[in-house]
Amino acid sequence: MRINLFYILCCVSTLQSCNGNCPDETVEKIEWVTSYTKETKDTLVKYQVIEYKTTFISQTELRYKVTVANTNNTYNNKFYINFYQYTIDYYGNKNWTKTSTDTVSIKSNNRYEFVYVSDQASKFINFENAFYIHQIPIKYESYKNNDSLIKEKITLNSCEINIEAFVKEQKSIEKLFKEKITKNNGILLKENWSNGFLLNRMAWRIYENSNNLEELNHAITLVQRSIEIEKNYYNLDTYAALLYKTNNYETAQKIAENAIKIAKEDNIDFSDTKMLMKKFNAKNK
Repeated sequence: MRINLFYILCCVSTLQSCNGNCPDETVEKIEWVTSYTKETKDTLVKYQVIEYKTTFISQTELRYKVTVANTNNTYNNKFYINFYQYTIDYYGNKNWTKTSTDTVSIKSNNRYEFVYVSDQASKFINFENAFYIHQIPIKYESYKNNDSLIKEKITLNSCEINIEAFVKEQKSIEKLFKEKITKNNGILLKENWSNGFLLNRMAWRIYENSNNLEELNHAITLVQRSIEIEKNYYNLDTYAALLYKTNNYETAQKIAENAIKIAKEDNIDFSDTKMLMKKFNAKNK
């Protein structure tokens, strides 16, 4: 007796799809999106005056020599110098004269010797001199990648897709995303552990975007470090908001009151902290 396997499979498939055991399920779909932002950076490099020297090279000429070193390890930059001379002539008239050098590009970890020759000393009975170094920032363009997760609820039919496998895949995407963000934040923290402004900004971003207690406690650590570096209204306001969100109401209120006190002394708008204080008052009623 010959049995048509294809016929049997079709029958089984028909039975499975028509037996009423294929319910719809609502699940969370996660999409990892990376966008790129073009950034332009102006570089002002650290520099050092290695030598400043004035020398009479004749009865009529005075030579100024200024050696400038670009001490930055990465960037080149352009420099020029304005030389000023304050003179008094035979009639007692006072005058400032200014002379600018050519603009010169000094490479990183290199130096350049600016030389200017003046005949002012021979024409005036008294004079003073000064110079000012000017930098012309060089613009560097780069692209910053911004990662984000987009979550949405979708409805799937259990006969059309393996929902268990789909959910597992979505959780894997979210896990990989968090691992990358954690790694990047770790590098960022290591490089900026003494940057109170940046630490406070990172803490505030967590406050705005997370309800996870572990992440909020991490944000509290960041803002505490920011306050340790330099206490100001902004990081105290962040600290109070985080304490409120983690149900530490009594301490949060004290920190908020301190933030308002500093804001009044520094003439800073503290409307956000006033809104937080209203929440305290509502809870105390």
